[in-house]
Amino acid sequence: MNKFLTTAVIAATLAIGTPMAAQADSNRHDDRRGGHSRDYRDNDRRDHREYRHSDRRDHRDYRRMKRHEFSHWRPHLERQHYRSFGRPVFYDDYYRVRAHDRRGHVVFLNVNAYTGVILSIGR
Repeated sequence: MNKFLTTAVIAATLAIGTPMAAQADSNRHDDRRGGHSRDYRDNDRRDHREYRHSDRRDHRDYRRMKRHEFSHWRPHLERQHYRSFGRPVFYDDYYRVRAHDRRGHVVFLNVNAYTGVILSIGR
């Protein structure tokens, strides 16, 4: 009777613990992309193709876009509460400029020269 009870408890523990471990494994984070990573083991090939194509849309073809001067993007940045801009320096495809944020702290903005999007903010 004691062996039967022990075996039943072990079987119940394994039955309850296995789905929880599988669920915890599928909810991983991927820090490089800033969001949830997909677990491809559970998906079919069609999902793979859709994900690859949607990822390609994020890359812009800058050869077809017009690069604007920093003065073009300055009003947009002022609407986002940045002020007192320093001299912008142009790198490969972005401007790096010193500015003050809404609290008056000095920050360095990396602004995309083609879209005006703030790429990063450093102190």
